[in-house]
Amino acid sequence: MRAITMRLFLVGMAMGMALNAMAMSAQKAHELIEQQRPELLETDELVSLYYFGREESVSVVGLERVGQDYLPVRWLLLFENEQLLGWYHPLPDFPARLENGQLHFPKGSSIESLGIRSPRPLPMVIDNQHMAFRSIKSLDEAHH
Repeated sequence: MRAITMRLFLVGMAMGMALNAMAMSAQKAHELIEQQRPELLETDELVSLYYFGREESVSVVGLERVGQDYLPVRWLLLFENEQLLGWYHPLPDFPARLENGQLHFPKGSSIESLGIRSPRPLPMVIDNQHMAFRSIKSLDEAHH
């Protein structure tokens, strides 16, 4: 019985370590952006990354640059596991929370809530204007 308990403990630890290795964070997002889209980080501006959460296999990360004019320019990046899917840009606000597949923005924001569970990301609505999701796949196809 003791040997079975020890094996289950070790299997549980291994599974936990594997899940942690796959877990997204701002630091992990930075590494993935450096590998997949380094041009997003190549700047003299201050760059900050914010992790907003995960819904199923999709993680939401904010990238913010603050330029010489001290005004923030924001991207909202979506990752499928460790693959950058694409982004929304520019954003006036980052989401306040991710809940049940919906990104909710701060009260008074010009951005309506946005669902990220759809088969492909939907356009974001800002001040009654639609902002398309810029997918890596379509960007790469346009360059070839």
